[in-house]
Amino acid sequence: MTTRYPSVPATCEIVGQLHDTADVTLLTQDMLEVFCPETSTLIRAGWTPDEDPSGSYFVAAYRGCKRIRTTCRNVRLSEVTSLVERLAIEYSRRVFSDDLVVVDANEAVRSLRRVATKTNSQPTLLVEIA
Repeated sequence: MTTRYPSVPATCEIVGQLHDTADVTLLTQDMLEVFCPETSTLIRAGWTPDEDPSGSYFVAAYRGCKRIRTTCRNVRLSEVTSLVERLAIEYSRRVFSDDLVVVDANEAVRSLRRVATKTNSQPTLLVEIA
């Protein structure tokens, strides 16, 4: 059995670990959770359906109860681990737009349009590049 612990930024909280398909009793939907407090994002990785050797890995990101990102299902543990690491880095960074916290350019543009519409002002985008 192979167990993987993704390498995530120090500010993230990680619970659980990822397993390979050797022991199907360990293949569950709740294998790993990573919480990124900067953006209040939860990244979940697991196996679906539970304990089914013909199933596959999944990775999804949530903000509150809303799923904000779902990745394609994957059958390779190394790819899932890498994807969780990339998402943790992405969701550990903040882009500020007035009082709104956004995590990608498309979301920033939508947020700025909403703010500009509500306030009848010109939107201004401040970007923090790490």
